[in-house]
Amino acid sequence: MIHSQSEDSKLHSSPSSAHGSDCMVCSSRRRCHVVSSRTKLMQVLSEEGKISELESVFDTIIRDGHRPSLSSCTHLLTGLCSRKLCQKAESRLLSMIQDGLPLDAVCYNALINAFCEGGSMPAAMRIFQAMQNNGCEPKASTFNTLIKGYGLSGQPLAAKELFKEMENRNSSKAKPNVRTYNMLLNVLCRNGMLDDAWNLLLLMREKGVRPDVVTYNTMANALADKGLTSEAENVIREMQSLQIQPTDRTYGIVISSLCAEGDIDRALALVKKMSSQGLSPNLVILNTLVKGYSKALQFKEVEQVLALIRSFGLEPNLQTYSTIMDAWCSAGLVEKAKCVMERMLNEGISPDVTAYGILVKGFVRKQEPQMAESVVQNMRQRGLSPNVVIYTTIISGWCNAGKMDDALRVYHEMGEHHITPNLRTYQTLIWGFKEARLPNKSEDVLLLMKDQGIRADDRTLKMIADAWRDVGLEKEASRFLLSQREKSINNAAQRRSSNASSLNKSGLLLSSSLAVPVPGGLTLSSDSSEEDALSSDSFTFQRQVLPNLSVNTIGTPEEAVRGFVKTSNVASLRTVFAHQRRCCCGSAGAVKMSFHQFHRAAQPMYNICLLLV
Repeated sequence: MIHSQSEDSKLHSSPSSAHGSDCMVCSSRRRCHVVSSRTKLMQVLSEEGKISELESVFDTIIRDGHRPSLSSCTHLLTGLCSRKLCQKAESRLLSMIQDGLPLDAVCYNALINAFCEGGSMPAAMRIFQAMQNNGCEPKASTFNTLIKGYGLSGQPLAAKELFKEMENRNSSKAKPNVRTYNMLLNVLCRNGMLDDAWNLLLLMREKGVRPDVVTYNTMANALADKGLTSEAENVIREMQSLQIQPTDRTYGIVISSLCAEGDIDRALALVKKMSSQGLSPNLVILNTLVKGYSKALQFKEVEQVLALIRSFGLEPNLQTYSTIMDAWCSAGLVEKAKCVMERMLNEGISPDVTAYGILVKGFVRKQEPQMAESVVQNMRQRGLSPNVVIYTTIISGWCNAGKMDDALRVYHEMGEHHITPNLRTYQTLIWGFKEARLPNKSEDVLLLMKDQGIRADDRTLKMIADAWRDVGLEKEASRFLLSQREKSINNAAQRRSSNASSLNKSGLLLSSSLAVPVPGGLTLSSDSSEEDALSSDSFTFQRQVLPNLSVNTIGTPEEAVRGFVKTSNVASLRTVFAHQRRCCCGSAGAVKMSFHQFHRAAQPMYNICLLLV
């Protein structure tokens, strides 16, 4: 525990007693020119993020027989915390406390805030406790930071408890203020605790703390997120009744929620009401209206909103037009979307990759992949490079048309332009060959994936197996899946062999199986996992795994059994049974244990296992 010192002893403790050297000016508590000039340098270094130099200057103050000032300590701690060097900052703080250096709430708060932002609430509370132990009274800002920290770490109940502690202190320095209430309100709302949030708002009024715009914006946002748009709109009315002017953010929250519900006319009315009260809606709010009407395919109203945008002295931007393009494409009217792009260009707005991607997707949906490719050519003429999403979309268009030669041509074009395919690209090709009833070609795509170092996931492998099944070749599907399983086993074995070789070279491998002792005298082997059992032959299992199996636990051999059942390794299953018969003092115990294990394995070889027993 850190022992507290009185304020008087802190102020008068001499550097000689703390550091073994002395400065008469520092000892007399007068302003020391050396400390002052170096502290100014520390401020600059802290702002520039030069932490090593910052620490060095602080250390020279002490080394040269001076006593660091409060500002010196503050700059050091805030500098370290700004770079997320929390452990080092805590170490420095403890040294400062032990040396009797002057520290205030700002110093402690800097470290508390750093730990809170890093999600380390136990560490933050540790500093909070040290702060009190050393006679520094926490301020409202200290509690506010901790409440925010509990919110960030998803602990609303802990935040509520801390708020209660703050209230019970009855301290003038740590009295809950509007920021405190807003912090806790945000924590409660973010965790869906709306009833608690309303109760806190009532308590706020009872305590004479006036809610502000932040308070009501937090409530409106929480209500809107829950789909309670009418209640969110009532927040605006309540604010106005209390003479609190709603901001564009307040209106934006409600307008966005109305549009999400499809009530765009009501949202438009709210925009006009907002304007009548002297608030000009920003482009984000107006783009929300554009999106709402576009989604509803009400393009006449979209044009009205575009006129409204200009009436507020604003201009439609890239997002505005991209939203309209996407709506036209979704309606299957790609030519209309193309006209919107031409309109953009005429107004001096340069389309980006996303805007072109909307057109590409539109043409592919219209089953016109050749037109989608013409969009790509247009992109290149304007100096834009299509990304993997655009190429994959075009490939899907050719696959859907059954023209796999064109799909492969576009795939190879990607490579020519140094665009790396992703897993979705290959899955699209596999699906295309599957639909074309060319399962062998679907399987060949794996070779392309291997060249790019992309690993097939379970979904990809299932698609290829289904391609064989679709043409009635179930045996080929089984052959394919079995071959992939064997490759997986071999790869796992090679990885283990490589790791073992590395360990041997390092002198770290003491035996062929690393056994870890656990309480009760049991032993868990690193070779007893299901994956290891899958890749072990009978010899490996008998010589490496079996000696480390615990006879007192069922879990370890059970995983080995599960692996051998999957690989139809009857010889090793016999070995497990024989091992258990010896260890369980007879056949009865072995039968009981094996029945349990074979049942848990739940594999097709279950009947063979029963015959073994």
